[in-house]
Parts: sequence; structure tokens; C-alpha cells
Amino acid sequence: MPLTQATGPVTLALGLLSAGHPGQGLLDCVATGLIGRVEDHIASLAARLPDADITLIFDEPGLSGLLVPGFPITRDEAEHVLGKVLTRAPVPAGIHCCADTDWSVVASVRPSLISWDIDSLGAAFLAHTEAIAAATWEGTGFIWGVAPTQTQPLPGDPGVRLQRIVGRLVMAGAKMDGLLEGAMFSPACGLAGLTEGQAEIVAHTVVRLAGELAAHG
Repeated sequence: MPLTQATGPVTLALGLLSAGHPGQGLLDCVATGLIGRVEDHIASLAARLPDADITLIFDEPGLSGLLVPGFPITRDEAEHVLGKVLTRAPVPAGIHCCADTDWSVVASVRPSLISWDIDSLGAAFLAHTEAIAAATWEGTGFIWGVAPTQTQPLPGDPGVRLQRIVGRLVMAGAKMDGLLEGAMFSPACGLAGLTEGQAEIVAHTVVRLAGELAAHG
């Protein structure tokens, strides 16, 4: 399943606000423009990979701001714009956020995949396990970010951390085969800030950890 990526609407809107946009009508404008660009991008990929089942991931680091007082985008606004772009995306679409956030917003729009950094999940994750669990019964799967995007030693055993997260979701009522069966493993976040050699180290770490986790069930 080939994956491709686009900047998510909340993160894109934050960039425009920082650049001086007054904000009025911004989210709807962002959603419309983003979907148009995504449709062109997916059409280009489909022409080159006609038999591939492409999945799109919206990259949303800006969602971490939902936990910050005074954030310029409300919870309801974030839910609305995310739902709009996911509904109109031409292929199954997921959401990536490499920080803790209001996961009930992410879960409410029923993304095909939730991609996250297992080391970043904290109090906000624990507060919204039931909302995430409910999404698993409607087809939401996971990309588990198991390897930090640095070359420093791993902080403890990622297998233990992953099992704790899975356990929390199971206790909240998640569908078991929506958690690890058919799931994917990835770096915690993007590799853009790394050298080619560092990126290779992180990639090899993901492959090794995925094999170890699969071997231990």
C-alpha cells in the first residue's frame, strides 16, 4: 500500500496566520485549496501506479496546539476542517501528529489511519482512549512511530511502551485486530532534518523493531 503525504489543513492554516492572514474564512479556503492540490497529486500518482491502492496521510503537527490556551483554532473548527478534507480526499486518508493532542478530535473524523509517536503519547492520549477505541470499530488503523528520529539510544524498550498503549486502548474497548494486525511501523516523525546516513540508521531501526515486535506478538 503506497503512502503519500500532504500538509494538513490545521497546520497549513497556522502557517498562513503566522504570515499575517487575518483569519476570516481561512479554514474553508484552506480546505478547498488543499483538496484541489491533493486531487491533482493523487491523479499524478495513479497515472504512474495504476494498480496501487494509495493512501494519503495529512501531516498535522499543528494539532498539538489544541492543548495550548489561546490557540487560534478551536476544537470544533479543527474537527470541521479535518472532517471536510478527509471526506473529500480521493483516496483513503489518515492523520499524523507526532505530539500529544486532543485525540478525540482526530478520532471523531474517523481517519483511515492514525499515525503517531508512541513516546509522545501522554495525558491527552489517556484522556481520550475511549474515543480512539470507538474509531477502531469503524475501520481506523494505526501507524506506530516506534523509533525516534535521532540517532541517540532508544529510551527504554519500545515493545513494552507499545504494549502499554495497546493495553490502554483494549481496556477502553478497542477492536483488537485493529491495533496491531495489519498495522504499520514507522519513525516517530519526519526525516527531513537528518543526513542521508542518519536517516538510514533510523530506517534500519524501524525495520529491526518491527521484526522484534512481530516476533513477540
